[in-house]
Amino acid sequence: MPVARAQHEIDSREFSDWCAFLRMEDDPDDVRLARFGMVQARLAGHKRVTADMFMPRKLRSGSDQQTAKAIKARVMCWAKAHNQKLKQAEKRKNKRRRRGD
Repeated sequence: MPVARAQHEIDSREFSDWCAFLRMEDDPDDVRLARFGMVQARLAGHKRVTADMFMPRKLRSGSDQQTAKAIKARVMCWAKAHNQKLKQAEKRKNKRRRRGD
């Protein structure tokens, strides 16, 4: 996607987050995705989230490998909270638009 199109479709904060995410070239994919999950959770208002919470158990010290079911449950929980925040923001945006008309 061209930069101009991306800047048109997303705000500068999200664009900066993606740029920072893409600069993490040296990290293995699991670490990169764990950090991405942490950043997204923190942006959604969850301040006590760590990257380790999104790491596969095989990469955590002294842990067994995390099951696909556990990973799915964790991602679905995060996605539900994230989508709920998006819906609330959209409602506030629509409410402001109606008041302005």
